[in-house]
Amino acid sequence: MTWITLSIISAFTLGLYEISRKVSLKSAAPFEVLFLSVLVSGLIMLPGIFFTTKVPPFVHGWIFLKSFIICFSWAGEFFALKKTPLSFAVAVRSCGPLLTILMALLFFKETPELSQWGGILLILSGYGYFAILALRSNSQDKTENIQLRFILLMFLSTILGTVSGGIDRYLLKTAQTPPETLLIWFSVYSLSILIIPATVYYFVKKKTAVNNMQWSWIIPLISIFLLVSDRIYFGALHDTESTLAVTGSLRRGSIIISVIGGGLLLKERNIRGKLVAACFVFAGLVFLKLFGE
Repeated sequence: MTWITLSIISAFTLGLYEISRKVSLKSAAPFEVLFLSVLVSGLIMLPGIFFTTKVPPFVHGWIFLKSFIICFSWAGEFFALKKTPLSFAVAVRSCGPLLTILMALLFFKETPELSQWGGILLILSGYGYFAILALRSNSQDKTENIQLRFILLMFLSTILGTVSGGIDRYLLKTAQTPPETLLIWFSVYSLSILIIPATVYYFVKKKTAVNNMQWSWIIPLISIFLLVSDRIYFGALHDTESTLAVTGSLRRGSIIISVIGGGLLLKERNIRGKLVAACFVFAGLVFLKLFGE
């Protein structure tokens, strides 16, 4: 299976992850959903530390740094997602693919082929249209009024996510870290980082929110979909022929699943315009699959 195909599959499972998060956040506090999903992921991957390939200490340092950055990114994203429509929350991150491409070009000196640029530009066009729809909705449609602070929080999360993507590229290509090793230690370190704030949260909220917290079986789905998506994505990025610019753009095809899920499951409004934007992204995925390999 080619790295482009793997990237597309990763985008599909990432979209399912985004839908699961939004559904869970409808009935639970953001930090509760975040910690429980990370807890499930950490427990699933914990036994793997005894069987995975040993890596040098500096690799562990980079993985811990990635975990620290992504935990902050997740926290901001979860709190923002609680207050915004799913498809627009993802659309606010429309700068993500562009930032990833710029990082790939400037820091890693990648040079996508001309045929790959065609697909990348189609995907960026779709995300650009999403951004226009979000701004238009915020000023005209009060049913989907999005507060500026949540847009800024999502934007900060996007920047942190882009930095994490750069670390992925360094670990998987330059440091030649096995994808499964990266996923295992990333999951374990993320859990260890969130244990302290989770403990503080428990004692602060012990008499109120924590006692009222309800377990949802959708939360394990968040963990499973993200683990599957990350493992496939790491495998694609680990391929010697892959580039961060293309794999990162392909993975943002998750917006297609988010739009469909937002319309069918969450009954979000303004779905027609979002579908038009999603079609541009889908066209970019098809273009890259047909001509980018």
